[in-house]
Amino acid sequence: HNYKNTFLRIVSFPGSASGTVNLSFNSQPSGPGNYPRVLDIGGDFEKGVYVVGAHNGDAAIGRWLTNGNVDLNFGNNGFLSFANIDSFTAVLVQTDDKVLVASKNQIIRLFPDWSTDPSFQLSAGISGIRDLSLSPDDQIVVHTLSGISVLLDDGQLDNSFGNAGTLAFSNFREIQMLPDGNVMVLYNQTNHFATLQKLSPQGVLLETFN
Repeated sequence: HNYKNTFLRIVSFPGSASGTVNLSFNSQPSGPGNYPRVLDIGGDFEKGVYVVGAHNGDAAIGRWLTNGNVDLNFGNNGFLSFANIDSFTAVLVQTDDKVLVASKNQIIRLFPDWSTDPSFQLSAGISGIRDLSLSPDDQIVVHTLSGISVLLDDGQLDNSFGNAGTLAFSNFREIQMLPDGNVMVLYNQTNHFATLQKLSPQGVLLETFN
């Protein structure tokens, strides 16, 4: 849980029992005092943790060591800034260790040496990005304000998924892709009841839970 760059609790950390706090993880990372404002966290907790947010009006990504300290070998004093982007709100590490960082309307992919991957170009029309995740077959899933989209490795939409690469919904709270490739959608409550639906990757309704 993050509040103004102070991580108050780390639970289910490798080596800790589920639901317990790992006291070896530094809850107030050491490093430069003027560190970016953190909005999302991700990565391999056994190798290092990536954090994204904003720094002096620019989007920024930083890296922490497994003990919670800032990795000062990363970027400039532990973080990289990207001008002309207000902030990054999501981060995702792919299985090949490339790192995706997203703002509301843009996704950038970084190589393990932190240089930008020019082969990745986000498909036109994707906006309102909320989060990033991987599908069961390691494709990039983009969570937006209107639904989810699945991308090919070059950033273009995978037309085999949904309607030309996208499944759109209204009045929903959360969307998750299941291990079998189906999609679970939780809708906002109506009259104190929430609706959960399971759909196929093509958007066919499979089951409804009330």
